[in-house]
Amino acid sequence: MAHVTKGNVFEDLGFSREEAADLAMKVDLARDVRKFIERQRLTQVQAAEFFKVPRPKVSHIQSSKLDGISIEYLVRMRRQAEN
Repeated sequence: MAHVTKGNVFEDLGFSREEAADLAMKVDLARDVRKFIERQRLTQVQAAEFFKVPRPKVSHIQSSKLDGISIEYLVRMRRQAEN
């Protein structure tokens, strides 16, 4: 029997609809930031300087450890990457 998804893995894991949407947004934003870093071939130090954030934050984003990183923080980083 195949598992039927609700379209959001976090909802499937039991998170509320709102919390699942927030988590999915964080994952998507972090992915965009990681892709930018990869495309630009930046080291963590260079990425931290570019985004004006501490290097450990870059490390956490690259390893998908997003606890303690807000959606707003990631949005700001993505906007910087777009400019």
